[in-house]
Amino acid sequence: MSIYDVPIPNKLNTETATRWVAALRSGNYQQGSCTLRRMVGGESEWCCLGVLCDLLGDEFNYGWEFEMEPADNPRRPLAQWSFTNHPNTSRYVNTPPNVLAHKLYDVPFEPMSPWAPFVRMNDTLGWTFDMIADAIEEAISS
Repeated sequence: MSIYDVPIPNKLNTETATRWVAALRSGNYQQGSCTLRRMVGGESEWCCLGVLCDLLGDEFNYGWEFEMEPADNPRRPLAQWSFTNHPNTSRYVNTPPNVLAHKLYDVPFEPMSPWAPFVRMNDTLGWTFDMIADAIEEAISS
């Protein structure tokens, strides 16, 4: 259970979670929502899960690919990044691939929702990266 009453299921891998907390608090990522990474005014905005993708991507042969959405598509930002494994066999825009969950969690997780608490914190509740980092730290210390 998190200090902010958003449960984080299962046990987080301490090493991965600690690296993620450091990245969230680093000041290197401007917080955004609803997509892993998107362009706003020429700058990248990141969901907390996009930060995790950026942190772990190289370990799994994933990287960022910039794409422009058609101007007539009101459901997506005009400029966004897809997190993809090469050569572009899978593309992730809103949540990371589950292969990253195997690095974050020490025990089996619910396959449909390893990311749900973090999506809720970042997108639904509008928590800052520091608040999310606090919740992750509490989860790894309990």
